[in-house]
Amino acid sequence: MTSRHYDVIVLGRSLGALTCAAVLARRDFRVLVLGQGQRSQLYRYDQRVLARRPFTFLGGSSPAFKRILHELAQSQQFLIGSIPRTLEGLSIVVTGSLERWSRDQAKEAIVLRGGKASSSVSKTSAFVVVGDSPGSKYDKAVSLKVPILDEDGFAVLLADGPDAARRAAQPVAG
Repeated sequence: MTSRHYDVIVLGRSLGALTCAAVLARRDFRVLVLGQGQRSQLYRYDQRVLARRPFTFLGGSSPAFKRILHELAQSQQFLIGSIPRTLEGLSIVVTGSLERWSRDQAKEAIVLRGGKASSSVSKTSAFVVVGDSPGSKYDKAVSLKVPILDEDGFAVLLADGPDAARRAAQPVAG
């Protein structure tokens, strides 16, 4: 199994566990859910063995759980309206393998903030986000002097916008 970074590992397949996982994923945490297959007394992940413990969900009628259900039921349109459009009009290229985001997650994060997730580097590209093995897109970004961001720089871009990301970008040669 390849080593991946997860912010949270949720054990179980009950309503409580899956609700917790859904809320955390909606809030941009990388979540791994274990326990969706046959019911066993042990969870095995990588080289770790974890024991199953009983879980009783008693919060179905609580105000907190109702707020959670409301959050999960919000439409994609509401989500789009609630995220500041800090990347409006910017073209951003993602290349190579990222640890914290899949390619689709990275593109969605860009689009939700008003940017364009481009597949090719050009002189109009605002940033190139590079992961492992970026290939020729990295070389083209260097030759065109397009600011290059690693994953930490991409996180800055998403959280704080393009001005902060330019400060976090790799120095452009030349």
